[in-house]
Amino acid sequence: MYRWRNHPATRLVSRNVGEITWSNHLAWLDRVLDDPGKKLMIGMVGTLPIGVIRFDRLDTSRAEVSLYLDPMLHGLGLGSNMLRAAEAVVDDDLDILAEVAEGNGGSARMFESAEYARIDVTRWIKPAKGRVQAKRAG
Repeated sequence: MYRWRNHPATRLVSRNVGEITWSNHLAWLDRVLDDPGKKLMIGMVGTLPIGVIRFDRLDTSRAEVSLYLDPMLHGLGLGSNMLRAAEAVVDDDLDILAEVAEGNGGSARMFESAEYARIDVTRWIKPAKGRVQAKRAG
């Protein structure tokens, strides 16, 4: 996680584009793991870890998703698969929000293909209602 997050390709499209120190990463990880409003997962293909995805509960009706892949695996469609699989652990009554850095066409296409709707230039939403209906149809 630490190496992937500090890779220049990941930092370029992150809210915080600076490099994170090891001690700050460990402190962040401790806070996330101790917070019941956050769900942190590692995406896997077989035994190969491919990325990190996290859902942060914002309030009683919304959660925000954040994810990044091993930069060596960009462009393979793994982010979309990881996102869809991870959505299964989010409460059915929560809208999921995402923020995509301007110019990050890959992430924008990923959220669009996962049936998120664009709110504005950088923000996307997948309403809870749409997720519940998709689960029932599948």
